[in-house]
Amino acid sequence: MKIHIARGGQQYGPYTLAEVNAQLASGGLSANDQAWHAGAPGWIMLAAVAGVVAPAPRTSRSMPPPQSTSVSPVGAPSGWVATVIPYKNLPALIGYYCGVFGIVLPGLGPVALVLGVIGLLKVSRNAQSKGSVHAWVAIVLGLLGLLVTVAWIALLAPLVLELGRRLF
Repeated sequence: MKIHIARGGQQYGPYTLAEVNAQLASGGLSANDQAWHAGAPGWIMLAAVAGVVAPAPRTSRSMPPPQSTSVSPVGAPSGWVATVIPYKNLPALIGYYCGVFGIVLPGLGPVALVLGVIGLLKVSRNAQSKGSVHAWVAIVLGLLGLLVTVAWIALLAPLVLELGRRLF
């Protein structure tokens, strides 16, 4: 079969099927070029001719830059949890919870106060450790818990002294 090629208003050929496939492989012809051969209904795309092996479309070798992703160490929280919970600042985090429970449980207030101060110092040395809000909450609730602890001692001390006098 002899194949005629039309490109850009010019006609080329006729070529054999083997020549067309070789030209396609080398880039001399395009699968989008127009072709005609005996028995064809008219000019058709070269890729539509029976026996033509069109090469795969060429793609650019350059790859897009990788997208930045946030990867957390194994066992570390990721996503919104990492921004809400300061897992890198344990004194601030533990102080926060001690402050919350120190309002009800006497004795935890001073612990929350100390841990809150340590957490703030850690944030001032390393901003990536985060947790300044938790540290401030620990300090405020620690002070409140300290007041509750002092109130408990003030209320219980006379009762304990009286109980001691009665027993001994």
